[in-house]
Amino acid sequence: MERGKAAMTAKEYRKAVIEFKVASQNAPKDPEALYQLGMACLSSRDGRCAIDAFERTLRLSADHEGALYQMGRIQAEANQPEILATAAESLDRVIAAHPANEAARYARAMVDVKLGKKEEAISAYQTALAMPGHRIEDVRLVIGAAVNRKELELAKQLCTLAVSAMPRSVEMATTSAEVEAVAGHPAAAEAETQRALALNPKSRQALELRMREELTGTNPDKAEATAKELAALPDPETRSMYADLLAARGKQDQALKEYAALRTRFPADDNLQHRYAETLLRAGHAAEAKAEMDAGLKANPKRSDLLLMRTRLSLDEGRTEDAGRDIAALEELKFRNEYFSLEKARYHTVRGERAQAGELLTDALRMNPRLLPARLQLARLLTELGKPAVALETLDAATEQEQASPRFASYRTVAMIAAGDLKGARKSVNESLLKDHGVDTLVQDATLRMQEKDIAGAEKSLREALAKDPGYPAALAQMGSLFRMKNQALAYLKWLEQQADQNPKVTGLQLYAGQLLRDTGNFAAAQRMLERASANGAQQQANVDLAALEIREGKLDAAKARLEAAIKNKDGAYQRALLADVFVRRSDWANAEEHLRAAVRLAPGDSTAVMNLASVISNNPKRLDEAMIVAERALSMSPGNPALENSAGWLYYRTRHYPNAVTHLEAALRSNDSAATRYRLAAACMMAGDRECAATQYQTALKQNPKDPERDEAAPLLEGKGGTGSGKTK
Repeated sequence: MERGKAAMTAKEYRKAVIEFKVASQNAPKDPEALYQLGMACLSSRDGRCAIDAFERTLRLSADHEGALYQMGRIQAEANQPEILATAAESLDRVIAAHPANEAARYARAMVDVKLGKKEEAISAYQTALAMPGHRIEDVRLVIGAAVNRKELELAKQLCTLAVSAMPRSVEMATTSAEVEAVAGHPAAAEAETQRALALNPKSRQALELRMREELTGTNPDKAEATAKELAALPDPETRSMYADLLAARGKQDQALKEYAALRTRFPADDNLQHRYAETLLRAGHAAEAKAEMDAGLKANPKRSDLLLMRTRLSLDEGRTEDAGRDIAALEELKFRNEYFSLEKARYHTVRGERAQAGELLTDALRMNPRLLPARLQLARLLTELGKPAVALETLDAATEQEQASPRFASYRTVAMIAAGDLKGARKSVNESLLKDHGVDTLVQDATLRMQEKDIAGAEKSLREALAKDPGYPAALAQMGSLFRMKNQALAYLKWLEQQADQNPKVTGLQLYAGQLLRDTGNFAAAQRMLERASANGAQQQANVDLAALEIREGKLDAAKARLEAAIKNKDGAYQRALLADVFVRRSDWANAEEHLRAAVRLAPGDSTAVMNLASVISNNPKRLDEAMIVAERALSMSPGNPALENSAGWLYYRTRHYPNAVTHLEAALRSNDSAATRYRLAAACMMAGDRECAATQYQTALKQNPKDPERDEAAPLLEGKGGTGSGKTK
């Protein structure tokens, strides 16, 4: 019992629960041990444990004052009339047995407020106020119930009674001010706040109330002076308020100076360190923020707040493995909240593990249904997975306030377009355009206009979007689709090159154009743009893209050196896969496998990387069975993917599983008709004994592209000496 009470005093509530459980087991007939267990459970927010302990207490001592009151108090938190009626019975028993228990009288008044019994509530409230001594929490409890029920006149009447009973109470003056503010009477609220400050000029509650009034009034600059007064109080929780307000008002440089000065004065204040690091991040000083986090975690490696913040920063900067280590540390601490689930979802998304990401986002919303970023990310994920109807259900569960967000409207429009609800999407876009011509909305408008065959209107919207943000990827991609609709694919590439040359400082445009022009064979222009992006500050991304360009050009040594430097600076699955490609082109299968395994480790949900690993393993004739196991894993990760079906089909061909090869190559062909796939299918059909299939596929492939390199495998099987494609075997 003594150890439990000591733990309660130290606010070590879980430890207290354990001690009181032991005490109640050792003394099963002692109601006090069970009662203390219930209080410890309440403090640790385990309501079920608390109710069980109080019920057991009352079985041992039917009139136990504390247990009766706590049961009534817990029941009084409900809103269902039947539970409130039970609460009233429990509290009446407390009052009958212990008439001096004023807390029970206040709780009883709260129950009457919730049941709509105003006269009974006022009578019980007056009786409690007439008793000596008052806990302000109990007094405010009844007023809060009236405010929650929007019974504002009743709340004001209760405030008047309490102020009359406690005219020198600063807390009641501020409570009265809060009620007046909620009731829409700012002048009366300000008068009550001034009265509170006259009673105690250093009242934290009154100063905070005045600051809120000033921020919502006509002169928010006054709030900074009040925040300074709060920061000067001898209260650790208010010392950062001036810096916090400066940061909230966008005065980042001033805020950082204040935080730095406070950190010097109070180096052991963890909360202050957290706020300082957060503000550094928002101000774009990531390196300084990380240094602050690292210092805090060096002093205390179990700081969950800093581990979570560092996880977020690592993900923002693409350091997936660093994020993974901090996530593992948080899980070891058994840390759990909605923001941790959100960051873990981001981690699994980066790694290509979309199923895990979806589960975590759902978990985050269970913990906090008003966590809008989780709702939006889950809706986007569901849309990408081909479940737009479920995405719309997820979005429609948001509150009215959340649905008013411009970001919300954008995500919902995307889901509606994916679901084929073009009429609903058009209505949503039109409503958004009336409020603001945002870039996202303009791109969505263009998308719908293309569906409606309004090419001129779509182009107008896209040009407006790109005038606002010349490097916006979605607008650039949609412009490409528009050019293709006009059968002007080559004109698009020329237009894109001109755009990049006209906007040399727009990094996003340089990267987008450089990548696309590289992939379409315009190496000189691609290099020019990627080098510009590097000069603009995007060295890491530009270097990786330049390495991909060098691979295409056959400059393998240069690409290898560039990729090794990029990996040393920041490891990533894409750069590992590119480096593996360098070694594949050199037939260095061991090094290729090493880097592909690293890519899969960094992005285990990337089915393409897994299939590429299978292809590399298959170059060892003794490991063909192992290669097929890896290939099947890739197929299971992304069923129906034509590129994977093609690769798997060719692996089956090489392992002489010809019927399986035919099945996968036919699946690939259904999704993506190409000469290369037809040549492979022709060879597989021939080896499977289906000469008719082989001849048909081979002849069609010859018409599509007689120069495709894949013809070399099929030709010996299907061409005669003259190369006529007669279907004869060689």
